[in-house]
Amino acid sequence: MSSTDPGMKWALAGFGADEWLCSEHPINKDQLVKLRSVVPPAADDPWYVHSYPVPREAWPAVAGILECAPLDPEVEYFIEGSTAWSCSLD
Repeated sequence: MSSTDPGMKWALAGFGADEWLCSEHPINKDQLVKLRSVVPPAADDPWYVHSYPVPREAWPAVAGILECAPLDPEVEYFIEGSTAWSCSLD
């Protein structure tokens, strides 16, 4: 999977103590490239296809790159990539 796959999208996903998704902030490709220096992905996963935890010490930098509100200390954050698949029933 790569950044050019149809439907590829990224988000900063926040999970509460109950492990349910409680926030999601979209990440564009330019922001994702900047995030690599703050929350580096695995060498074989440059497009964050897997989920990566955001360490608390990186929160201010992540919020700055994403231009979002400060992150909530009651929430655990992850950078996640996914592909939205679509199919035709024709």
